[in-house]
Amino acid sequence: MAEKASALPNTVKHRATMEHCRSNPAWSRKTLLRYALFQVPGIILVGVVLWVLHALLGVSTRIAWTLLLLWLAKDALMFFFVWPAYQGSEGDGWYSLIGLRGEVRRPLRPEGYIRIRGVLWKAKAEDETAEILPGTQVDVVGRDGIQLIVRTRP
Repeated sequence: MAEKASALPNTVKHRATMEHCRSNPAWSRKTLLRYALFQVPGIILVGVVLWVLHALLGVSTRIAWTLLLLWLAKDALMFFFVWPAYQGSEGDGWYSLIGLRGEVRRPLRPEGYIRIRGVLWKAKAEDETAEILPGTQVDVVGRDGIQLIVRTRP
């Protein structure tokens, strides 16, 4: 009985760890699907090349299939090294800029350019009658097409 009692905390700890892993996976099905779809053209190309080698040079079917399976295994193995590059987030794209601070580089009358994280973005002032001078700190509050909408920091 004493052995069972001492093993209980480890079991509870293990269950908690398993629940954490299920609720916060390192990668999602969406990431896996995105990676797989990017691999399809390469797989098709390798398949066509192997078919041509089989048809024209007489490469055996067994060798062609083996090479194709090795290519697929390479793709499967590489996923575990490159998956972060295929992982998206809700903050991707334009909307990830909303709330960030930028610096006016070219006057906003009401349109001009701001710099955010070292990148120039076309922007326009939220108050279209305002002129915002270079060096002024602004907050991104929205977007209109490909332009960011900004307001001066209070």
